[in-house]
Amino acid sequence: MRSRMKQVRRILKLVAEICPSALWTLAFQSVLEALQPFVSIWFYSRILNSIQAGLFEQAWRQALIMILTITVLALAAKSAKNRWDATSQYLDDLLEVETLYKAYTMEYQELEKEETLQSIRRMKNAAISNGGINDFTQNAFLVLQYFLTMLISVFFAGGIILQMAASGAGRMSAILLGIMLAAYALAFWVSSRMNRKKGRLDVESRHRNEYANSASNYLFGSILDYRNGKDIRLSRMQKMLESEFNRFNDIFCPNYIRWGRKSGEYSALEIFVFVLAGGTAYLYVGQKALAGLLPAGSVLLYVNALGQLTDAVSRLVQKSSEVSYQSEYIRLYEEFIHRPNVHQLGTIPTEKRQDRKYVFTFEDVSFHYPDTAQDVLSHISLTIDASTQMAIVGRNGAGKSTLVKLLCRLYEPTGGRILLNGIDIAKYDYRDYVDLFSVVFQDFSLFAQPLDENIAGGGEPEDARARQCLEEMGLGERFAREPRGIRSFLYRDIEEGIQVSGGEAQKIAIARALYKDAPFVILDEPTSALDPLSEAEIYDNFHRLVQNRSSIFISHRMSSCKFCREILVLDHGRIVQRGTHEQLLKEAGIYRQLWEAQARYYQKTDGNSAGHPLNSAAE
Repeated sequence: MRSRMKQVRRILKLVAEICPSALWTLAFQSVLEALQPFVSIWFYSRILNSIQAGLFEQAWRQALIMILTITVLALAAKSAKNRWDATSQYLDDLLEVETLYKAYTMEYQELEKEETLQSIRRMKNAAISNGGINDFTQNAFLVLQYFLTMLISVFFAGGIILQMAASGAGRMSAILLGIMLAAYALAFWVSSRMNRKKGRLDVESRHRNEYANSASNYLFGSILDYRNGKDIRLSRMQKMLESEFNRFNDIFCPNYIRWGRKSGEYSALEIFVFVLAGGTAYLYVGQKALAGLLPAGSVLLYVNALGQLTDAVSRLVQKSSEVSYQSEYIRLYEEFIHRPNVHQLGTIPTEKRQDRKYVFTFEDVSFHYPDTAQDVLSHISLTIDASTQMAIVGRNGAGKSTLVKLLCRLYEPTGGRILLNGIDIAKYDYRDYVDLFSVVFQDFSLFAQPLDENIAGGGEPEDARARQCLEEMGLGERFAREPRGIRSFLYRDIEEGIQVSGGEAQKIAIARALYKDAPFVILDEPTSALDPLSEAEIYDNFHRLVQNRSSIFISHRMSSCKFCREILVLDHGRIVQRGTHEQLLKEAGIYRQLWEAQARYYQKTDGNSAGHPLNSAAE
């Protein structure tokens, strides 16, 4: 409990830092909400006593004062609530932005870890089920409100006890008072235990549902995504998807039923003990009223005060438990946000060389993924000189993309080091360093945003430059025909946009790499979605597109290698061959095997026997 209360204080401090006025607004609202019912019942009791005494004019004045007071309090409380409502969504949005910022600024190697992905899934599920920081903060102040209500109720209830003590109340009164106090103590104890059990039940139920909720949400989004519509229909995947969705329903529906049954049992017992406590309170007040020791107005006041006490104690215990267990979302948020950077971000700025002479050196570099012993790359030693045009080829899983990710500092070597102009790349300022690269990965991303913003990336789009890059990729006329031109939205996720083919998307991604104009261009499977003619066109123009820049191709299409000055062949994470296209064809190695395998494939499919893939298009 002490740990959770410290966490609650940290969260309220966080809210105060984000929006200082929010806590004062909620505190003001809590005080007003706690006072309002007692102002009403206090005036009602005074008015009733005045009427009973025949003081009708006094009763009228009290009624007018009551109406004015209640109106002012209600308006003030409503104003505070509206102010909080306007602030609360901002708090949630701000935490969401912080989470997103952490996700795209943390090391990619860390983001890829299952531990990190599980943390993100748990945080999202906890936010959905718990309501986020705004609900947590509001509930924390509801605890304050119910605590104040309890104190005011005790103040009024204490009045009758003191009044009875002063009047020399008899033995029966003392017995009833003892029963009432014992009943409230029992109710408070039982309520505390039941709410702790309900809190644990909520957490356990949520944890059991994490996987099923994440999977069903993914399936739901995938089914509704129009881009999946063709495959779902033509591959007749409806029954499979429905079956999977129902399978996850079968996991969490029984869990919810169990949660509802157990939660209902705990709530029923809690309600019973509070009804019992309230009943003893009414017996006590009723006995005083029958003995003529209380006027009618005072009976009304004390009965309502005791009713408020019963309700406040029940809600106080309930909300305290909710806040305690609800803080798990904030704990997950804090753990994620405060994850330390495990790798160096560097401080040395990179040279802004006009000649773009950057030399990268791999010194005995090895890499394996966390929690695995098998090296993906093993003892790689390699120099990549300025203005090089290199192809990296090899079978699937040879380590081609991993080598590029190490070069781009998406991963860090588990052995050896990589140098840039003689300095370990880990010592360079990270943002400076990545600006050296224009990269198109095989699994590149385009977003449902305007075309020019997709091309410009993080910078302000320059229309002429964006159009030039599209022209170089053969897409100038395609988008010139669109009513909004390069301001056209891609896809239809946000608003009515244009649908692009896989080949067009790949050309846009390459145009983005050209737009960045970095000294080093890396294309990972750059033409996998292009037809042979478009592929040949890109290769023919490649020297012009990346003039005065170093470039690396990763490709399964061996025809791309002819256009590179040097070819690197990887196998099982090691460099097994290196040379030009002509040199490697003369060697009895993997490169010639891959080349001849593709040549035979094209001979069989299109009758082309020229001896290499895409011969008719490429040459």
